[in-house]
Amino acid sequence: MNIQSDLIPLSTELLKEYGAEKALSYALTGGDDYQLLYTAPHCEKGIFIGEVVEGVTVLLDGESLGDSQKITQTGFQHF
Repeated sequence: MNIQSDLIPLSTELLKEYGAEKALSYALTGGDDYQLLYTAPHCEKGIFIGEVVEGVTVLLDGESLGDSQKITQTGFQHF
């Protein structure tokens, strides 16, 4: 997947409280946010944040997430 960070919706309050970099980190790794992510053909409904591309990795803004940039879950652990 190639996720485009500038297309991820971030609330004004989150941006004001934590700044753009930390707000994006929370959006990518936080838990308990009750948003659904799914793949579907491009359409007018929903919020487009990226695309499925050939490969087996997650890209953020077209760049592979290396070991130092891996998205790790930091939200609440239920089990």
